[in-house]
Amino acid sequence: MKHVHVILILTFLLLAGCSSPVGDSDPVSPGLSVVGDLGVGSAVDVAVDGHYAYLTTYVSATLKIVDVADPSSPVLVSTTFLPGDVSAHGLDVAFGYAYVTNEGAFRVINVSDKENPAVEGSITLLSQWPVDVMVEGTYAYVAWGPAGLGIVDVSSPSNLTMTGWLDTAGDARAVVKEGHYVYLADGDNGLLIVDVSTPSQPVAAAQVSGFTASALTLMGGYAYVGTDGDGLVVVNVTDPSSPQQVAQKDVNGGTNTVYAVAASDSYLYLSDAERIAMLDVSNPASPVEVASLSLPYVGGLEIHGGYLYAGGDQGSSLIQPGY
Repeated sequence: MKHVHVILILTFLLLAGCSSPVGDSDPVSPGLSVVGDLGVGSAVDVAVDGHYAYLTTYVSATLKIVDVADPSSPVLVSTTFLPGDVSAHGLDVAFGYAYVTNEGAFRVINVSDKENPAVEGSITLLSQWPVDVMVEGTYAYVAWGPAGLGIVDVSSPSNLTMTGWLDTAGDARAVVKEGHYVYLADGDNGLLIVDVSTPSQPVAAAQVSGFTASALTLMGGYAYVGTDGDGLVVVNVTDPSSPQQVAQKDVNGGTNTVYAVAASDSYLYLSDAERIAMLDVSNPASPVEVASLSLPYVGGLEIHGGYLYAGGDQGSSLIQPGY
């Protein structure tokens, strides 16, 4: 994610399958086009569950829930103010709960009643601010900034407990869990892979360094890492204990910084200081940009139900890609 303090843009990108030529017609060229708008204030991250989008905001630290059953006409359902004056960051949604990183604490919010969400529990770690979270089963895997990786037992939302903790050498900014491993965008420490087969005893298994990692997604045995200053880095993680960097690609925007990444169906979507770019990564060692849209500083991306939801600073947009 990933976490840029921006004015929210909630963006939907319809991820249709690749079109086959009919008769003598040419295949559809990749492209991104705006088809609608939605303004919902400032935001940092987006998660989607069912036909609801959940958004965290930087200003006033809120969780917003938007009904997107009709993507052409989304409806704001509720706004929940969280403890603290500013800053809600990354989030995940599962099992009727929103799991939110918010100003020094990790919080669990009951969203079974979309119009009246309620905070049920919270937990802190070393007085540091958590910035991203992924939930799987009864555990939340939290990128806790300078405190590293926190593993929280969320089986009882009103009584959260810290099951395990790993103090990493960097600044944990984004987290993805797959199999027995957690992948961390660990700031100056690069990509850190952690064995969490025993949640109470997470162990660093491997690292790929030489860049400042800030955003992260996985697809098809590869980690796509957004960086501060080195654009996009692609790492083969087929063997998590022996990851290998296979590509690096510069991005636009002067600082060569990637703020968010998401991947689906051999395509990668990334945001930089100028736009959202769509890359063909069917050959991960050679990413090829195939389309882009002027939409700068998007801080959160998520693919769900054929759409890519994005937050940025240029109003609100509904975008449809074709490939």
